[in-house]
Amino acid sequence: MEYLADTNIYRNLVRGLNIDDVKELAEFINKKEIEKGIRSGLSIVVAMELISHLQQDDSHFDECFKALCLLYHHSRKINIKEQK
Repeated sequence: MEYLADTNIYRNLVRGLNIDDVKELAEFINKKEIEKGIRSGLSIVVAMELISHLQQDDSHFDECFKALCLLYHHSRKINIKEQK
C-alpha cells in the first residue's frame, strides 16, 4: 500500500502535542509503516499549504509548524528503496 497524507491529517495528528513529541510520533508512524509494508511519500502541495501559514501573525502558525515538522520527519527516509 502507498499513500500521501493531506494537510488536515498532519494538522490533526499534531494537535495537542508539544514539539518534542512530533519527532517521536514520526518515528512511531514510520516503524508501523515498515512493519505493515506501507510506503508513504511527501506531497509538495501539502508542504506548501503548511508553509503558507508560517507567518508569526497567522493564528495557525504553531499547529502548521508542528505539522510541517511531522511531515518532514515522517517522509524523510534513510533509503526509500529498502522500505518494503
